[in-house]
Amino acid sequence: MRLHRRDGVFLLIAVVGCAFGGCSEEPPESLPAKQSPPAFGGSQPNVVFIVVDDLNDWVGSYGDGQAVTPNIDRLAEQGVLFERAYCAAPMCNASRASVMSGMYPYSTGIYEDEPLLYNRPDLVTLPAHFRSNGYSVHGGGKVFHQTGGNIAPSMFDEYYHWKEGAAARAGGMDYPGNYAEVLGADRNQMAFTETAKESRAGRFDFYAFDDRLEALVADSLVTGWAVDFLGQTHDKPFMLAVGLYSPHKPNYAPQHYYDLYPEGEITLPRVLEGDLEDLPKRVRNLREQRAKGHYDSVVKHDEWGGYVRGYLASLSYADAQIGRILDALESSEYGDNTVVVFWSDNGYHLGEKKHWGKKTLWERATHVPVIIAGPGIAGGGRSGTPVSLVDLYPTLIDLCGVPVRDTLDGRSLVGLLKDPSREDDRHIITTWQHPGDKKKSLRKPNISVRSRQWRYSWYVGGEEELYDEARDPEEWHNLAGDPEYAGVLAGMKKHLPGTVVKGGVQMKDLKVVVEDGSFRWVLRPEAASREK
Repeated sequence: MRLHRRDGVFLLIAVVGCAFGGCSEEPPESLPAKQSPPAFGGSQPNVVFIVVDDLNDWVGSYGDGQAVTPNIDRLAEQGVLFERAYCAAPMCNASRASVMSGMYPYSTGIYEDEPLLYNRPDLVTLPAHFRSNGYSVHGGGKVFHQTGGNIAPSMFDEYYHWKEGAAARAGGMDYPGNYAEVLGADRNQMAFTETAKESRAGRFDFYAFDDRLEALVADSLVTGWAVDFLGQTHDKPFMLAVGLYSPHKPNYAPQHYYDLYPEGEITLPRVLEGDLEDLPKRVRNLREQRAKGHYDSVVKHDEWGGYVRGYLASLSYADAQIGRILDALESSEYGDNTVVVFWSDNGYHLGEKKHWGKKTLWERATHVPVIIAGPGIAGGGRSGTPVSLVDLYPTLIDLCGVPVRDTLDGRSLVGLLKDPSREDDRHIITTWQHPGDKKKSLRKPNISVRSRQWRYSWYVGGEEELYDEARDPEEWHNLAGDPEYAGVLAGMKKHLPGTVVKGGVQMKDLKVVVEDGSFRWVLRPEAASREK
């Protein structure tokens, strides 16, 4: 179903997902489409597509003075850094689905953990499109969401699994299991901090392990595979997609990355006392309840500095893996004809606004690093135009000269790659929460609109937030109720999407069935009965 909005009112229309009993992994044939030469001329470039998990803008080249990220910073010197890049949804599955489909959640119905392969088998994903148009497509690590049923073999010529087991056969990755295996621990009992022991928060933990184990960790293994791939000879253009799990929790990293951040020298995020008091009632209640979990526990056990240190160590470990890939590319025969795209799926709070994690519509959870480098792209460029992760799909189409897909929501960023100084303004949409049925009553998504200066957020029930990001980058002062800014609020509200798709079937209502070396999604019986 879709929701149509007229003057702030949303209407519902139907969208059909895949049939009960699973869905095909094969993408449908695309219709004939326009095709232009690569945007910067020459032959079709290769693509190295690097995504990291839960990395906010704590990056040196983004102005952070604490994070040690020499390799991401090196890439920024070689290409264009997008200062105002935002995810379409502040959580892993939905954000990655938006990137791979080139469409916003309000167009696909993938808002939280709804499997893309089950709910929208009609969509042609980025890797599938490139593979069907002459590219050799290879992937490894967390590119799509890592849980079973999310990695379709048909989209790739090869997908690397560091361990052939149940997770791999089901189209997923077992990251927590790898940590437990490397550390010789019971994955269900691992807890190295007092907060983790008390909250039982599911891998909400940090720990510095022996440097000698670094090569055995999953991200190191995936990176090693990518390095080997770049050292080989390939007879046609390729897309190499590499997904790193770090700095996603748990923040387990080798000791020498922790040593980059001495204890007692960690700068904590600033928190304003009473910050939540000007939030709309329901939003405030939700955030105050959430603060009683991770945030209050971290503060109570005096582990805030340790958790921030663990996050920093994990992002520096991820940066080192990116450096290995860049080194391999530069020393290979492909260094002069390869586009490198670096991005994070969502931001991450580490205490800001008394929140820990993602799943908010605030700047900290939605702002992400995006850097694009490659042949013809001038190094050291910085673009202040607001952009979305859904723009990556059409951008790569233009950069590589593959057929255009008119169904995409995103816009090509090639114009900004050619002239980063252009001062365009756009209104970027981020949605949060599954707009599904609860006892057959519609629940709409919460929606945020970000321009160069302003952030406007609309919540279910009509509650609102408005922030002047130029004057209040920490979003401490909600201006939504101030008559002086009524005109700004009305102007931002006009950019809410006119149609909103009803959310698809969530993972909790599905199970993955593995048969004869392949997998399929099946609707659970109790969920099927609810649909009747």
